[in-house]
Formats: sequence, C-alpha cells, structure tokens
Amino acid sequence: MRVLILCIILINTLLSQSISIHGLVCEKSTNEPIIGVNVFIEEQSIGCSTDENGYFTLVDLKAGKYEITFSHIQYEKHIVSIYLGERIEFLEVEMDKAEIKSPEIEVYGNKYAQQYTTSHIRIDKNDIDYLPVIGEPDLFRTLESYPGVTTANDWNLGLYVRGGNRDQNLILLDGMCIYSPYHLSGIFSTFDSDVIQQANMQKIICDASNGNRLSSVLNINIRDGNSDVHSGYINISMLSSKMRLEGPLPFGSYMFSIRRTYADLLANAILTVANSDWRFPYNFIDGTGKIVIKPWQRHRIELSSYISRDNYDVGTADQSDFPCYIWQNSAIGGKHIYFISPKINLINQISYSSFKAEYLPDDTTYTEYIDNELSSIQYKSYFSYSGNSFGKIRIGGEYQNIFYRLRSGGFSYQKLTIPRTEFEEISYFFDYSKKILSKIFFSIGSRYIVAQKNKTGYSPFISLSYSINPSISTNIQFSRTHQNLLTLGTEEVLLSMFDAWVAIPEDIPMMEADQGVIGLEYTGKLNLVLNLYKKNISKLIEYNTAKFSEIHPDFLSGTANSIGLELLFKKETEKYNASISYMYSKTRKKFNGESYKPKYDMPHYFTADIIYKYSEKATIGLKFIYHSGANFTRQIGTYSTGFLDYEEGFISNNNAYSDGVIYSGRNEFRLPAYHRMDINYSRKIKWYNKDFEWYINFINIYGRLNVLDYQDNEEKGETESYIQLPPMATIGIRGKLW
Repeated sequence: MRVLILCIILINTLLSQSISIHGLVCEKSTNEPIIGVNVFIEEQSIGCSTDENGYFTLVDLKAGKYEITFSHIQYEKHIVSIYLGERIEFLEVEMDKAEIKSPEIEVYGNKYAQQYTTSHIRIDKNDIDYLPVIGEPDLFRTLESYPGVTTANDWNLGLYVRGGNRDQNLILLDGMCIYSPYHLSGIFSTFDSDVIQQANMQKIICDASNGNRLSSVLNINIRDGNSDVHSGYINISMLSSKMRLEGPLPFGSYMFSIRRTYADLLANAILTVANSDWRFPYNFIDGTGKIVIKPWQRHRIELSSYISRDNYDVGTADQSDFPCYIWQNSAIGGKHIYFISPKINLINQISYSSFKAEYLPDDTTYTEYIDNELSSIQYKSYFSYSGNSFGKIRIGGEYQNIFYRLRSGGFSYQKLTIPRTEFEEISYFFDYSKKILSKIFFSIGSRYIVAQKNKTGYSPFISLSYSINPSISTNIQFSRTHQNLLTLGTEEVLLSMFDAWVAIPEDIPMMEADQGVIGLEYTGKLNLVLNLYKKNISKLIEYNTAKFSEIHPDFLSGTANSIGLELLFKKETEKYNASISYMYSKTRKKFNGESYKPKYDMPHYFTADIIYKYSEKATIGLKFIYHSGANFTRQIGTYSTGFLDYEEGFISNNNAYSDGVIYSGRNEFRLPAYHRMDINYSRKIKWYNKDFEWYINFINIYGRLNVLDYQDNEEKGETESYIQLPPMATIGIRGKLW
C-alpha cells in the first residue's frame, strides 16, 4: 500500500504542473453539499460536475483571469471571478435556492451532469416530495417511475431491476448496507424522505467501488444538518409522525430524525371506546442521524447511523397465543474524505450493519417459526486521481466480515437450521475513465472478489460513449457481477413480513450475471433516453421451496435471462417537471429443466409523471401507471379418488370424492392489466409566522379494482378475486417549528 501511495503522489507531481481549481459547493441556507452542480468555464469549454460529496475539480489551466459558472436547476446561477496566478486554488462556493420567476424560462442542455443516463438514475428530494404516494413521500415509489425498475404489487415494494430478484440490489445509506429496507411487509420503504439529500441508482454496475450484487446499486445520501442555526421540523401524516432536529456544532453540524407510525395508537383508542376486543397489530419506528465534522479545510468526516424496528403482533390482534413478528435493521458508519490536492482524494469508510428477524411461537410443535440474523463489518478505502490529460483513476479495496445464523420452519415441509457461521469477503477494485477528443468518453474497471476463502469472482466492466453532436450521444456498456448472499423468500410470495438472509453454501459457486446495454441519448428542450439491454444470469441460486424430504437439496442452481427496451422522455422547466417512461421486457428462469416466467415478468410497463408549480405556494403532482398483469399458476381441474370399501374389498366408485388438484404449468396465466392514477396537491402556508406545507394524496382516483390474486372457492364453485389498493385519500402537514 505504501508503494501505491508513493506512485500516485509521484504521478500527481509529474502531471500537476499546470494550475488547478478545486473545492466544495454547498447550499447557502443549510451549508449542505450540492450534488450534480455544473461547474464550467464557458470561454474555454472546460467543465465538470460536483460529485456525491459536493466536490469539484478543474485542472490543467493556465494563469489568467477566469469566470467560473456554477449552475443547477434548483439553485440560482452563481459566477465566481478569479485570477489564477498560483498552481492550486481551493474554493468554497455557496448557492441560493432558485425562486420561481417566470414560466417562460426553460433549463436544458445539461452538458456535464444529467439526471438520467443509459443506466443511471438520480433522484433529488423534490422528486420524492411532490409525486403522489400511499401515505407519505417514498423513494422506492419514485424509482418505480423510471424504466427498468418494477414492483410486484401495491402491497410489496420489492424492487425488480431489469429482470433480477429483489435481493439482488445493493442498498447503501451513506455507505452503510441496509438488508431489509421495507416497512409493513413492503408497502413502503424504511427510508424517511425528509433526511434524503439525493439517491443514485446504477441499473448496470459500472462503478468498481461498489458491487457484490447481481442487478443494481442504490446509493442514498443522508442530508447534512444546518451548520448556521438550530432548527426543528415536523411532518405529520395519516400514516406516521416524524421530527427532525439539526444545527451547528464546532467545526460542523448535526442532524437527527425519528419517525413512528401511530396507526396502532389511533385505531386501538377507537376500538377501546367501541368496546372491541380486537386490536390493530402493527407498528414501526425508525431513526436516522448524521454528524459532519470539518476540522480543516481539506478534510471532511461524516458519522452516520440508522435504526428501524417493525412489530406485527398476531396474538394481540385475534387474542391468540401466536407470537409477534419482529424484524429490525441497525447500522452505524463513518467516512473520512481527504482532498489531498486538486487531483488526488483519499476516501476511507467503515460501517457495521445488522438485520434480525424473529417469529418464535412458545409451542415448539408449531410448524412456522424463524430466527435469523445477518451482520457485517465493512471497511473500504480508495484513492481517486483525476487530470484532464491523464483521465481519472480510482483504486482501492473493501473488506467485509459477515456472520449469519438461521433457524426456520414453514418455508417447506423440512426444517432448515444453519448455526452461527462467519466468513470474509475481500474485494480489490479499480476503474479508469477518460475523455478523448471531446467526442469519446470511456470507462473500464474491474472488481476481484474472494469469499468464504475458496470462492473467487472477477467482475469487469466497460462503458463507452460517443457524442455525435452536442445534443446526441450513443452508449454501450457491459458488466459482469457476482453475489454470495441471498434471501429465502422468492417472487412467488405475494406478501412477506420479511425475508431471511443467508450465504450460499461453501460447496456452491457464487451467483454470476452478465449484462450488456446499448443506449441513445438526446439532450435539449426535451430529453430522451433509449436503451436496449440483455441480462444473462448463468449461475442463479434460490432456496428450494418445493423440498419434501431430506434427500432433496436446500438450494437449487438454475439460470435466468432478461431482454428489454427502455424509453424515457423528460422535460424540465422552472415551472414543471414531466416524464414519460415505457419498458418492454421478457424474463425467463430455468430450474431442473423447467423454464418459466417469474411473477414479476410484466412485458409492458408504462408510467407518466408531472410535477407542476403553478404558483410560489402551490404544487400539483400527478402519476399514472399501467403495466401487464403478474403471472400466476392456476388451478385448472381436479381428480377423483375413492377409498377402500372394507365390506366389499375394493375401491368403491360410489364413495369417490375429489381430493386432488390439477394445476397449470408454472405461471402460465396472467392477471388482468394493472392501471391507476394518483394526484398530490401541496400548498405552502404560514402558521404562527412559521413556514409550513400541507399535502393531500388521492390514490386510485377512478377506482380501478386491480387484481392481486385469484383463489378458487370450492364451496361456492367460483373463483374469488383479491383486490389491491382501493380508492383512498391521505393528508399530512410538514414544516419548520423553529
């Protein structure tokens, strides 16, 4: 490692003789870093964008006077005039929030940083707040509006990215891994939208610093606290109440948020008044914290934490002796960023993450029970070097110590017990990117994984972009990924309280997937992205839910493949933000020679969103979604058997009865098409001279009765439908208390 550091410093010394500018861009009112700010010197056509830490760098400049422009659609344009006479300059820039001035102004041609590219999605907080959702703003519901990201149904928010299972996504909160990011069996995610600064999803993993999942990486950045004044905020909806506290610290800031659902408290109070013995069985609580320390100008230290707990008390609900379902996440982490020079950064991260799930009846003869824990300690360190002439290179490593245990029954007729098992995952990674002749931008990299001592995986990627003209570019990407963890739940389960996490047994290789993407992008008054992708999972491991005896294996090895076309239209002005997305895809799985469509294979998936700010105080959000119905296995008949008539000595047809069911092939049938329209209305108000905003969501406004599942009722001789979300309205208010 010492040799590596010396080499990087030597390269920096040789290539950094020209003048460079680097620094941080923050929001003026809160001092939070701003991601995706365009930083450019127009007369020289030199530019870049701020990264996830709000950091930017402009290198290889000559001495002289420059005007540097900082622009972002949500902030006022900021121009800095500077004379460069020394080799290095460090700037700290503050930007003001943009005010709505005129409906005529359009913002387009975002040359250096785009919100959506071939396989990258960037979600800002405003995108989350003003789209209609169930209960309160939710990041995962916002991601559903982008092509390539689908969900199973209204009651299960597991993300299926380009044909991959929901456990194939790496979910990071300030670098901390969150294993089960769902509340209430998946109706909404565990992430409080008020503490999210920005979220970035890679649908094809072309970032070597993150990996060990097959489908995607979702990076969620927690907002910094206000470093100028102490503030308190509340957000009360029909679903939950939450409070956020933030303010300055010596050399930094703090931010803490806590949220709890009170549906159980309200419902149980009403039930008590009504003299009912039934009780609402569910509640959750979660909290997020972040402390930022800036001891010196070129150093930034972040301390982040997260905790959540869900309780579903079946026994309380029906006055039985059934136990309580409990599942919880906890994570704590630290990050140190050292801006060594305009060309070299050093990032160190350490975190601890844990997921626990428990359902343990007192009666040991009960067939359904679970006791599961997965915990990991992670350390990551890497250098980042960038220069216009050389390009950008990152090189580093990641160490994870993982342990898990499982004791369960009810997933099959056989019990599954895995004692406490501990193993290590070590990854080495690098990536390199460079712009050539102002037309071609390429990036290559790889990640080498060693897991459970004897498992190895080499995960390379390549990305190539060619600018046909300033508005049109084409892209081609390829990535190979590996994964050694999985959940016991499958897509066959419509509703799941939680999924138990385990590692793939040592005698089974890691899962492996290849993905290729070809894309076309147009950036102008109307932004357009067109993608064609193909994903092939050559090694897919799933839990054997059809295990009937000890001779059957606990895990099955199979394959999967998915192909698709993605189309996104997006237009942004200071008055409105509108997008239309469409995806056509086909996904197939194959196990034990049987090829079938998974439940989440929905060939047509269409969404339309608009956020319209028609005044300084009021905003309307509209969302329409349409997709093909989910696949399911249908009962297509029965067969009759008799029983032995001991008096006659043979099986009597007169006493025959139906005790056998004939099913179709796996997932051969499809539910009716799904569609729904929602509306959100938000309005800013003054309450006791404080700034507040109330909002109301109208869900399923035209009352579409979307089918969740079919079930045959033999007594009535008919098929019954289980319906998803009915028409409903929720209301809430958010604002600043002090």
